[in-house]
Amino acid sequence: MKKLRYIIYTITLLLGIGCSSDFGQPVEQLGAGRIALQIDSKALVASRAIASNDVEAAMSHIDVLFYDESGTLFHHERVAATTAYQGSIYLAKSRENFGVGVAYNVYFVANSTLDAEVFAQCQREDDLFKLPEENELIHMTGQQDVSAAPQYFLMDGQAYLASLGEEPEVKSAIVINSGNVTEDISIKCILRRAAAKVVVTLNKGGNVTFSNTPQAGYYFRNMPYNTLVMDRYTHDAQLITPQKSVSSQFCYWEPDNSKVTVVGYMYSHNHKGQSFFEHGTSLIINIPLTYTSIDPNTGVESVHNFENSYYQLQLSKDEVFERNHVYYVSATINAPGAEEISTPAIIEQTEYSVREWVSESIDVGGEAGPRYLKVNREQFEMRNIAVDSSSLVFASSSPVTISITNVYYIDKFGQEQNITSSADDYNISATPLEEFAGNIEVRSNVPTNNTIRYIEMRIFQDDNNNGVHDTGELYEDVLVLQYPVIYITNIVGWYSYRDDFKSSDSKPTTFKYRGDNITRVGLDVDNTGSNWNPNYVWTGDYVYNNSSAYFWRSKVADDPVTSGSNAGKSYLYYYSWGNNSSATEASKTDYGYQNCRMYHVRVTATSADYVVGRPRITDNVTDPGEDNAKLVSPSFMIASRLGFVTTGSNIGAVVKNNEERHTVFADHCREYVEVCKDSNGNPIVYDDWRLPTDAELNIIMDLQGTSSQNADAIDYLLNAVFYESASGRTFNTKNDDDIEQSEVAGYSGTSYSVRCVRDAY
Repeated sequence: MKKLRYIIYTITLLLGIGCSSDFGQPVEQLGAGRIALQIDSKALVASRAIASNDVEAAMSHIDVLFYDESGTLFHHERVAATTAYQGSIYLAKSRENFGVGVAYNVYFVANSTLDAEVFAQCQREDDLFKLPEENELIHMTGQQDVSAAPQYFLMDGQAYLASLGEEPEVKSAIVINSGNVTEDISIKCILRRAAAKVVVTLNKGGNVTFSNTPQAGYYFRNMPYNTLVMDRYTHDAQLITPQKSVSSQFCYWEPDNSKVTVVGYMYSHNHKGQSFFEHGTSLIINIPLTYTSIDPNTGVESVHNFENSYYQLQLSKDEVFERNHVYYVSATINAPGAEEISTPAIIEQTEYSVREWVSESIDVGGEAGPRYLKVNREQFEMRNIAVDSSSLVFASSSPVTISITNVYYIDKFGQEQNITSSADDYNISATPLEEFAGNIEVRSNVPTNNTIRYIEMRIFQDDNNNGVHDTGELYEDVLVLQYPVIYITNIVGWYSYRDDFKSSDSKPTTFKYRGDNITRVGLDVDNTGSNWNPNYVWTGDYVYNNSSAYFWRSKVADDPVTSGSNAGKSYLYYYSWGNNSSATEASKTDYGYQNCRMYHVRVTATSADYVVGRPRITDNVTDPGEDNAKLVSPSFMIASRLGFVTTGSNIGAVVKNNEERHTVFADHCREYVEVCKDSNGNPIVYDDWRLPTDAELNIIMDLQGTSSQNADAIDYLLNAVFYESASGRTFNTKNDDDIEQSEVAGYSGTSYSVRCVRDAY
């Protein structure tokens, strides 16, 4: 959001022998050519009982400095606001004392805590621009009960000719003495505060009740307390952590204790790219409260009292405090914070059991008041829930309307499937729970297709009351990611090989030699994937009795097509050599368009059929134990078709019994390597595959649908009768051979296969 300067008031210099004040009353004649400073009456000295807003606009004294064309100080004078006569302050030096026709840069510094002599020593303009000022109690400015706290705000500005109208961005030097001292000219100066103002509002949620007790209090951590008197250069902020404050001047409670507001002031600070712990400015606040919780199993309410409940809020979202800006921070508290001041609960994410805060400068200007709309998040997640009324918070200067602009999911081929037209079928909606500020309730049935549902919404001020966002209406866009209990994403494979294929071996092989003849398969992929050479990566087959049978070949896939009936699929090639082949390149076999995607399955909850937990690995393979067979990794990937193992007679020719088959498959997964591309086309190597557990295989079979029944999230991967798990063979109820469970005991076929998995966190 654009940050507008918060203009305090204007000082006018009247150069002439006689004039009228801003209030329509005559100014005392004090001699020809006297210089009068006319100021708004509310900028005069504040009374002892004055309200804080008046303190922010009050003036104690002004340092006025004139620099000639060479940049040398010609005159400095400090004038006290207490000497004001009907809204005017007169300088001791007259116009006739200034050089005729000489132009001067005129600077004003109000309310400085520095001695006047310090300004008099600023002989060059640059001395003034680099003049530092500091106050460790800047945050308590105007607090009359604290004697060391500043009572007024440091302000500065440069004068310009009033005839220019609007304040120019670049100001020019001004001729004070034109040679005719009876000629009236007027110059103006707009003063701006050197400090930033921070307003923090904490609202109570439905589960808590705030208590305004003596325990309540706050302090600012890493508060910047130094500045330069003029806004010309940047400076290195010095930071301090003042003691905890309990002050009615800055800590305001609603009569019903429904919210508390803290007001503080600090000097400019930019800590982008620096450690937040060491340089970030935050508020530490203790809000005693009562917390009511409900047992989800019994529905019984429990009430807990917390005398200490500490929270920490970052005070600038952009890690910057600018001079003369107001920073509004808001949050809703709906859970107790920390009981120790040294470890406050950070109000940053819902995982901390407190709500995030909105932190933005509010545009100030115009009699209609601030016009603003902000939300606390651009994106958030709903995990296995249909209603979320706590994550999204808004603040608006007028009521808001919310429209669902887009709803989609990413299917098993990586294609975006738009379901916006069906939003009503899924009960998707978003409703503000308050008129101007509060929570937004988001509703959407939990996805049943094992994909992440993406919901885009627009929150806007419907100025035209037509239910549509029109040009010029303030708005914020929010993306909601809704997750089911099990959800699946995918990534495209590029090429595959095995780690145990070595180019240095005279007879490269997969496991062991069975005769002298071996069938060789191999590939060499350069950065473009276009060259294939058997001397780079040799791959070998496990063969039996000099048979040419093999069960796996290295594969490579083109980039997936983007449109048409094969959208999301890749063209697949197999590479291999025949027995005793002397060819310098492997033969290439087209396998047509195939789904070459690795699927990433996340399981977030245990069920009656499986237990979520990372399976145990023993001797570099998945442990075959019965307890391990029930485990499902909370995050595992399934190898793509590039790891596809040829089933049927080939495996029957290679292995002699179940034990040998298990060894072959376990070793295959241990040695299998699949490579994909990152967003820049660089290879990502996955070489930590393993046999799946029985429970993991059953989950895959359950999710994949059948050969004639599509599933949104995962393709039909497993079609053989049996798949090898760590604990033995697992029957596939969705096999292509139409073998029933009752026929398993007498099954004598060779439809055995393996689909490797890997843990992915």
